[in-house]
Amino acid sequence: MSLSSRFSGPVGLEIGSRPDVAEHSGSHHCIARVRSWLETCKRDHPECSFVSPSPDSTSFLPKRIVDVGDGNSLPRLCSSSTITTQNRSYIALSHCWGSIQTYTTEKRTIGDRMRSMPWNEIPKTFMDAIFVARSLGIRFLWIDSLCIIQDDMDDWTEESSKMSYIYAQATLTIAAAAARDDTEGFIAQRNFGATVSVLGRGHPLRFRQAIHDNLASIGPLVQRAWVFQERLLSRRVLFYEEHEMVWECRRAKQCECGSWLPHDTYRTDQKRRDAYAWWHLSVVPQYTRLQITKTTDRFPALSGLATAFRHRIQDTYMAGLWLRHIIRGLLWRPVSTGTLPGVYLAPSWSWASLNGPINYESRYLEGIELAEFIGCQVDNATVDSTGGVSYGELSLRCPVLDIQCTSTGNYSSYGYINAHTTRHVDAHICLDTPSMPLDVLTADGWKRTCVRSNTFVTLDSRCTLYLSALKKFGPFRVMCKGIVLGLSSSRQGAFERVGYWMGDDIRSLPGACIRDITIV
Repeated sequence: MSLSSRFSGPVGLEIGSRPDVAEHSGSHHCIARVRSWLETCKRDHPECSFVSPSPDSTSFLPKRIVDVGDGNSLPRLCSSSTITTQNRSYIALSHCWGSIQTYTTEKRTIGDRMRSMPWNEIPKTFMDAIFVARSLGIRFLWIDSLCIIQDDMDDWTEESSKMSYIYAQATLTIAAAAARDDTEGFIAQRNFGATVSVLGRGHPLRFRQAIHDNLASIGPLVQRAWVFQERLLSRRVLFYEEHEMVWECRRAKQCECGSWLPHDTYRTDQKRRDAYAWWHLSVVPQYTRLQITKTTDRFPALSGLATAFRHRIQDTYMAGLWLRHIIRGLLWRPVSTGTLPGVYLAPSWSWASLNGPINYESRYLEGIELAEFIGCQVDNATVDSTGGVSYGELSLRCPVLDIQCTSTGNYSSYGYINAHTTRHVDAHICLDTPSMPLDVLTADGWKRTCVRSNTFVTLDSRCTLYLSALKKFGPFRVMCKGIVLGLSSSRQGAFERVGYWMGDDIRSLPGACIRDITIV
């Protein structure tokens, strides 16, 4: 096809054909497309119809749900125990709360919410979700800020522990991907920039910019930590992006403009061995790169996914790690220098003890373990066994070598230190955080060790670190990987993790021995 310009000669263009994209996201055309996607998924995708057993029954409903009403009645919050209808399908909303929440359910407002929710009080995002639910003929809608009593910690803990069921049981999850807060909404006029309409062979043709090449943006929603598990737990997610809708389910991913979209592999069924690798190589790295407003939500925001994963692999969850893969699970490292949170979040051996992105090595499943698990204690901060943690300790039997470590003072943004040791060991040491020497009282008197800090202090010649070897690689030149430990300042006789190391096999070096150690 060629187009002529009055400023030059004929211009040859290769024009791709795409489905028309509606100019308003609330149009009949958009609703019809959503309905088509949903009906096709229900009919042709058996994997999208399967959900894990709920704690109550096959007709699970969250404790509270919004009845969206119809044109003749206002929406209202209701208790699921009062619902008698057989069709208990509901939609879940995934949204950015924003810095100020003006419309939530609290102890003083729950009575008003259960009587009615007047339109002039409901924020735009909630109104839009109600509009979509009504248009699809789905009576119930779950919104976290409305269906959980926000100033009741017991209710919040109870309901947040059910996230794995709430999102998995939802017929559909609506993601308000482009809205920065609840006042912005997601049903709106779309702006595609300059568009051109011409008449071709008697039929109108419209030209617009390619959405994914020129207009698409990730949006604020998917950058939030809480949304990570909402997306992974849901059977079907409908993203309302700025310029189009995107459909994602366990089988397919498609958009209004008809572009090919890569389908994420996290929804594919994997063998148990591969499932552990998925958790450590995909879940932890992705999750720790996301934004979280409250530091103390580090575990609660992942609780639903951890619960679902535990049900799948039938294993014990221990502060972000898994019992059957505990040795390999200890071999995480910060992508760049981590920082200490202002409050206790997790024991030092857990990746959740630091702020910042975390990675595991790509050779996660390779190598031979050198450490033996002895025992573990994790005290939960609430009744949610995959939620916040108040204390944790881990006992191992493994090769340990103590070294006196002096640093040159050169400390990179990735935690590497140029260290000299009193023993002849070639070890590449990466500290988790800026660290400092500290004198700790032990059974043998005072000893100088290294502890985590948010300020780096040069290590002197009296500073003792402990290299624990957890895994070896070979077969020709055997290399070891493990964690660097310092003496604990909070519990006498115990250790705390301060870093990660890799290097020569330390087992044959003078001073190395198999020890039973406890890490807190």
